[in-house]
Amino acid sequence: METKAERIRGLLTLHNMSVNKLAKELDVYPNSIHQWLKGTAGPSDKHIRAMAEIFNVEPEYIWGGRNPITDDVDEVAQKYANLSERDKGVVDSVIASLKPEKKNGNGNGH
Repeated sequence: METKAERIRGLLTLHNMSVNKLAKELDVYPNSIHQWLKGTAGPSDKHIRAMAEIFNVEPEYIWGGRNPITDDVDEVAQKYANLSERDKGVVDSVIASLKPEKKNGNGNGH
């Protein structure tokens, strides 16, 4: 399971955000965030909640809880791996028939 430091680092990368920008958003010194990323100190609950809002994730994710993206993928992959070859073919056909959802300008579907 990922640590808080790994989760914060990943969110910074995913959102293409610098440590300095996050520090400004959180009203902390950049050195504080560097300590969080090294794991030598940890963010307060207040800062975790603020980061969750900034990065649009649940605070529990940053605290080290369930990763809704990779955990779901792992679960589906395991279920697929346990299917018969015939059933894998059915699943593959269904997936191939699906079309990706188009997104409008604000990032929401439909």
